[in-house]
Amino acid sequence: MQQWQELLLVAVTFLFFAAGATYVARLSLIQTFGKHLYDRQLGRSVTEEHYALDEQARRRIRWGTIAAAVIVFACTAVCFWNFVTLLILER
Repeated sequence: MQQWQELLLVAVTFLFFAAGATYVARLSLIQTFGKHLYDRQLGRSVTEEHYALDEQARRRIRWGTIAAAVIVFACTAVCFWNFVTLLILER
């Protein structure tokens, strides 16, 4: 595998994990700032939770998601840069 293919593969993998972590942070913020309405049973052990969000809660969730994304993507960028430097030093 060529060096640019390895970099692309690692970059896509890191972005995938960073996007997942940001999504989980957003769900946590919705549960924190939203008003819990009800649970709807979808199956034997699967439920879907519903939350009501007012404008202040939406604003907090939006800015919290942005802050979480910046932190997660900064950590991901540091990990990717570490991989790049190790890959360059190895060859």
